[in-house]
Formats: sequence, C-alpha cells, structure tokens
Amino acid sequence: MTERGPTLELKAPGECSREGIDRFRGMVLEAGEVTAGGFDARIVRAEALAFLRIGRELIGVGALKNPYPNYVRKVFRNAHAKDVSSTFDLEIGWVVVAEAHRGHSHARQIVEALISRAGGRRIFATSVTARVPMHKGLMACGFERHGQEWQSQRRPDEKLYLFVHSGIIAG
Repeated sequence: MTERGPTLELKAPGECSREGIDRFRGMVLEAGEVTAGGFDARIVRAEALAFLRIGRELIGVGALKNPYPNYVRKVFRNAHAKDVSSTFDLEIGWVVVAEAHRGHSHARQIVEALISRAGGRRIFATSVTARVPMHKGLMACGFERHGQEWQSQRRPDEKLYLFVHSGIIAG
C-alpha cells in the first residue's frame, strides 16, 4: 500500500467538530506553544484553523488568529516596530508539526494556506529566536523580520522575533 501525500483542510472554528477542536488543542498544548488558560476562547476567535493529515493521522496544525487589539499593540511595542500595529488584525500562529513529520516543509504548507485565507490582509507572526526552521519558513512565505527581539514572558530563557507580511501573495 502506498502512502498518500498530506491533505490540508482549513475550517472556521464553528465548522469544526468537538473532536477536531480537541485534537487541535491537544497538539498545540503538547508542543508547549501556548498556556492552557484562555486557550479555548482564543481558538473560538480564530479566523481559520488548519489541519494537515496523512490519511486519518493529524500531522500538523496552525491558525489564522484574530488577536485582541491590546495584544497586537503590546507585541509591536515590545518589538519597537515601525509599522502601526492597528494595520495588522490577523496573526499566524500555533503552527505545530508532529516531530516524526518535521523537515518536509509541512509548516510552510500550513503557513501558505493561512496567508491565502487572509485574503490580502496584513498578517504578523511571532516566533522564539531559537526556532530557526520556522523563521526560514516564514521568510520563504513572504514574511520579513521586523523590529527588535524582546524577552518572552512565558519562556524566560527565550526571546521573540516579530515577523510581518504585507498580505500580498508573491506570484
């Protein structure tokens, strides 16, 4: 039997089954990408959730998030960003690929689909400085590093970078 390539599905949170939301949440929490407190409310606010599967196996997830305006202002202020935070109302985040499936550009596939779903709106993303493969993937998808690195509140031993995307898909 030959293994089919991965399939990617984007859904609004309201279109997801309870099991789908639970699997998404579990994968992101297991990867340590977010704290559990308030996570369910942020999932429901998302514009779209990405589910990357090989057959029935969930191998990757990601989200096009609708972050709270105060959070966006804080991120841009922390990065000493030149751009005005109010022009960015979408964030790509919670991108996680199962360890056994890393190194095959799956995160990039998720990010590209989420950029497309943004419909030309400006997007930002944050990533800890140690996640070099994610940085390369974001930049390959048209993101640029913006501003300065700053100290992570959740991970005291890490710093964060801000990446911004114009919303225009290079063709």
